[in-house]
Amino acid sequence: MRRRPVDERGVVGGTDGLLAGVLVAMVGTLMIANVWSVIAARTDADAAVREYLRVYTKADGPGSGAAHAEAAARSALVASGRSDVAVSITPPDAETFGPCGLARVTVRLQAPLVGVPGFVGRGSKTVTAAGAEVIDPWRSMERGTAWRSGGAACGG
Repeated sequence: MRRRPVDERGVVGGTDGLLAGVLVAMVGTLMIANVWSVIAARTDADAAVREYLRVYTKADGPGSGAAHAEAAARSALVASGRSDVAVSITPPDAETFGPCGLARVTVRLQAPLVGVPGFVGRGSKTVTAAGAEVIDPWRSMERGTAWRSGGAACGG
């Protein structure tokens, strides 16, 4: 029986394969972490929009309603752990405040992205959430100039 000599042929190819596998796993993990960061930011922005509209549509007037609603939206972001993030809130038009008025709000915030030190710098992605809600037609409140009187509250 003849024995083959033992050598190290193929070792380099195996090492390259391991290195490629590690790099693919690392890049995949970074992609998943960044996608997760954006999804979490979008969820938090949606929660802020909901809180804003909940407070705004129950307010007695557009001025105090916008101030209290913005505080509620920022409080929702703080509760989700986003106290240091830059937030931009576009409030509803005060002229449309009144029974059956449609309150539209937009919240923009930055979702931090994960980077590899030395290779890819950290960045962020702007996440936008918008929502609209009809103001209660049967409450007494200050009415904006666009509100029309007479007839059923939301009758058309």
